Amino acid sequence: MKSWLAVKPWLAAGVVGSAIATSTLNQVINPFTASAWARGTNVILAAALASVAARPLLKRSPITTLPLRSQCRWAIASLAIGAVLRLVIPVCPAAWSTRHRLEVVATGERNEAAKATEVWTYGIFDDEGNCLVPPATLERRGDWSLRGETIVSHGQQPAGLRWDGVLTRDLSLRLLSHPWSGVVEVTWDGRQRRLDLYADSDRIRSVRLPARRSLSIPDRILLEACTVAGLAFTVLVLGAWLVHRRGATVRPAASTWAWAGFAAPCLAVWVLYLLVLWPGAMTSDTFDQWAQIITGHYSDWHCFTHTAFLWLVTRPAMSPALGVAVQIVALASVVGWVLARFRHWGMPAPMCWALAAVFALVPGNSLVVVLWKDVPHAIAVVALSMLLLDVVSSGGERLAQTRTLVALGSVALLVALLRSNAPLAAFGTLALLVVVYPRHWRKLAATLVLAVAAWVGLRQGLYPALGVTPAQPKLPWWYVHHIAAHVHARTLLSDEERTLLVGMAPDIDGELAYTPYHIDATVFDGHFRTAVLRESEPLRKLWWALLERRPMVDLGHSLEASRFVWQVRQPHEMRLNTLPLGPDPEGHVTAIWGADALDRLLSVEDRHRVTPPSTSPKIPVLVAPVSGWLIASGEPRWSWLFWGAPLFLYLAITGALVCAVRTRTWAYLLVVAPSLLTALGLLVFAVSSEFRFVAPIFMVGMLFGPFLLLIPARADSTL
Repeated sequence: MKSWLAVKPWLAAGVVGSAIATSTLNQVINPFTASAWARGTNVILAAALASVAARPLLKRSPITTLPLRSQCRWAIASLAIGAVLRLVIPVCPAAWSTRHRLEVVATGERNEAAKATEVWTYGIFDDEGNCLVPPATLERRGDWSLRGETIVSHGQQPAGLRWDGVLTRDLSLRLLSHPWSGVVEVTWDGRQRRLDLYADSDRIRSVRLPARRSLSIPDRILLEACTVAGLAFTVLVLGAWLVHRRGATVRPAASTWAWAGFAAPCLAVWVLYLLVLWPGAMTSDTFDQWAQIITGHYSDWHCFTHTAFLWLVTRPAMSPALGVAVQIVALASVVGWVLARFRHWGMPAPMCWALAAVFALVPGNSLVVVLWKDVPHAIAVVALSMLLLDVVSSGGERLAQTRTLVALGSVALLVALLRSNAPLAAFGTLALLVVVYPRHWRKLAATLVLAVAAWVGLRQGLYPALGVTPAQPKLPWWYVHHIAAHVHARTLLSDEERTLLVGMAPDIDGELAYTPYHIDATVFDGHFRTAVLRESEPLRKLWWALLERRPMVDLGHSLEASRFVWQVRQPHEMRLNTLPLGPDPEGHVTAIWGADALDRLLSVEDRHRVTPPSTSPKIPVLVAPVSGWLIASGEPRWSWLFWGAPLFLYLAITGALVCAVRTRTWAYLLVVAPSLLTALGLLVFAVSSEFRFVAPIFMVGMLFGPFLLLIPARADSTL
């Protein structure tokens, strides 16, 4: 028995070490080029080293002091969390620079409706549209003719093309689809696809050429199991340590002006951004509101609450800098307030200052210099999360104070008024408070009812009385995005449905452009009739019919469209929209785009008396380094860290769960309720992958995640 007890820790460490070694080495060793002997030797050596490192971690973990049943629960929970992490953090092998082979065969076969069996090839392209392999460089077998920048087979068939080469990233083969197109066979690394290129009108057909080769099913299963096991081990060790650590003690109340000190780093950095990008950043959305202020004709499309804010701050002068300055002061003040409260609850001063510096410097928070309604909305969500933490930390006692209820109701109302999809997060959070604190249900229910009544009264009563035009429904945009997904998936349509679809884009026979990541690719492609968006009911009926016919298309589209919400490392082709910052046609860096909207929205007289803002840096020498830093941070390889909300969403969720277990107070989960409800709304109704939509999730996770993970004291601690 003693010998078994001595062996058991090494056995567990060996299993964990082998899993981590296998998963890790798969990231750096190419299984298609490395020999089996080399792979096996490396795995054995790495497993031995990992096992030696894992044993002391397991031996010293607080988990070893728990009863067997509790250990099993921890293990099962860790494996479940590891599996979830595997889904949201795509841990895939590195992009191997291996040789690939492409074969294209014009078969001589055709669709019954096709007029010929032609196969036109444009070459191999990257995602930016650059032709990397021109058709003239393809090896020809049979009857092929060069026609300008294409190569065509239309005579003696079968005829083939072949290419061998090295890829470091995914590319696409482009073919022509038109009424004279036939059937082609495309073989990539031995995997054959048979494509019917016939189409009623001319269009480009792209065939994806992945740079990574797929592992065999047994190898894939082994790799996935090892990856999940490695992640589960990390969760087990860190989770047990975080849950069982004692935590911090509450400190005496800090200075009345402590918040100002913690706000200073944010003020300094963001004011610098404003001076470099003076007078701030604007887009066509902002200029739409700008035109409303100039003409006095208001609309609720961009949320009149924010337009009214812009009207107020521009009374001294029609400059976006005034609005941006207010945003900077407001967000910095809220951050200072949050960190001052963290300090009171025991967060060490160096950690508070470090968090203030990181929050100020991380590129995602430079969004504060953009004049969008999303910025005050994010500020309000951060403030609401702080009010919730105040309530939970007091054990609900603060709910007995009228000022707390007024603050909760007012901030929730502001959240709801600043975005059309925000009422779910605002009022849903208040409803959860009623459930979690039944002792105060009457006061909380009254707060919720008053907030909802104020929201309805403002939007349906006061705003129309002021002459504000109600916003057009936004659901039609969502319907169109799903319909485009069905068009892309070739869902069968009835004649009536086909007629409705052709009416959306008559000049391309209803073949809607589609990408799951941006609705603009469909609606603003130059072919789509935007007037269709005013007719909601026909779109709803068509969407519902297609949903009933092929529900998996809608599910797949929703998962793809919402990747910027739930997946930490997004696909390269998604490209998250971050700051409106880049070179103008003359090569100068600008943060103001869409001023031409004023030509459409203003009369000739108004255009003559209004000068649109333009980027005029106050510190020109810093334009290149600052703009270069902000633009580079938005590249796909970095955006998941500097702009990625999913990373910080999971940090906040993890922190709330750890804090709830450590303090034995499940009410701490309320702190992330506004972020979770915001994410839920985007999961269902996402139409565009833009950072501004997830900015509140990003900010809340970055601020509250570290605090919840480390600071609140254990339930048995002496405060």
